[in-house]
Amino acid sequence: MRCNLVLGAYYRDWMMGKIMRRLAEALPALGWTVTISETPDFAADVNHFLLYLEGQVPCPLVATVGITHVDTESKKKQVLLAAEQTDLAICMSRETAQYLVSEGADPSKVCSVRPALDPGISPRRIVIGIATKRYRDGRKREELLARLAGEIDLSAFAFEIFGEGWSSFAQRLRKAGAEVSLAEDCDDFEGGYARVRQRVPFFDYYLYLGFDEGSLGTLDALAAGVKTIITPQGFHLDLDHGITHPVSSYEDLKSVFESIRDEREERIAAVRPLTWQRYAEEHDRLWRRLLDRRRDRMPRAPQEESATASAGQQARVETPISSPAAGRSSWGGWLARRFRAG
Repeated sequence: MRCNLVLGAYYRDWMMGKIMRRLAEALPALGWTVTISETPDFAADVNHFLLYLEGQVPCPLVATVGITHVDTESKKKQVLLAAEQTDLAICMSRETAQYLVSEGADPSKVCSVRPALDPGISPRRIVIGIATKRYRDGRKREELLARLAGEIDLSAFAFEIFGEGWSSFAQRLRKAGAEVSLAEDCDDFEGGYARVRQRVPFFDYYLYLGFDEGSLGTLDALAAGVKTIITPQGFHLDLDHGITHPVSSYEDLKSVFESIRDEREERIAAVRPLTWQRYAEEHDRLWRRLLDRRRDRMPRAPQEESATASAGQQARVETPISSPAAGRSSWGGWLARRFRAG
């Protein structure tokens, strides 16, 4: 079967051109021969207009039209006409499909196929910033972080740690799958502090587990608009909206990290199925269904005239539009009859 993708040259360097090319690349694996044209092809089994109808007339066997969006009154009229004149209007969303139906489009001639995503984008890790020195007495409660590394997968996270004494903990975090950058040089306090402040705006979260009044690094994080995972104590409590995720216990810390990880995974999972293969397969199913319906509605070839049939009883048969004899001259009459029939 042959599919002709119709899109004007003006739009081919735009996003619609990309969609056209991706569809053309994926359809052959599903049994389609694909052509690309600025005008409909009367010999193709399916003509798919990627961007409304662009003022053109649809053609047999099957004609479908892509609907990107409807944001003006004139575009709404154009889209409703396109839905009327083709076999199926394929919207990018259920919302737009439902809107067209509410505006009078035939529900049986409107559907939606979600757009597809180009491969190759990998999610960046969630950056956790730590800016504190470790002490021998464990006053910063870093053992909670060590326990976390022993119990959950941290491959979604990257830790940027500024301060002495974190080398052994960095190894534990890496074993749990995390990326870790470590800056332990504290000989030059002012220079080290300047580096911390330079990196703070690139944190996703600032982490502080100590219960010793609070971390001054929290102030830098909030000034940079960074979310916090900090203890609800000391001056932290005096900072309006300063505590994004309060952590008092290990259970709090584990719950926060799991929720952040899972929220990120939900965003990734939302688009994971949206491949060009899936996009082509959904179009393939729609077109095959339309072709089957069209063939079922085609007039059957007339039986040979019986020797006893009277001349007045001779059958009147129109040439099916799929017949090689059906050319441009028969298309105008077919289109007129189709629209008169509603």
